[in-house]
Amino acid sequence: MFFAMLLSTRTGLDFFTEGKNLLKLTIWTIIALFIGGFLLGFAMNGYAFGEMWGGWPFGSDVTDNKTQIAFIGWLIAFLYDKEKPKCLNSLRFWQRYFYLRFI
Repeated sequence: MFFAMLLSTRTGLDFFTEGKNLLKLTIWTIIALFIGGFLLGFAMNGYAFGEMWGGWPFGSDVTDNKTQIAFIGWLIAFLYDKEKPKCLNSLRFWQRYFYLRFI
């Protein structure tokens, strides 16, 4: 999870510097969030607290909810880049929003 947040920050910085690796970093950020936040997160929660998932819709654990929102946010940024809408500045708009939102 720490690596996912570090990579998320790196992806956000690449956005602000108009880097050429933005799409690749976005994909790696999504993968790292999935592995660290969900796969390893489930195991850690189950071992430490006795429940695999404490976030929405089963509970109200803030950490699980933030992980879920961050993952969905990066998925939205990725999907908007794939569809290339003309009304928004596509991936750059959503990455700026979620990068600033989660900093």
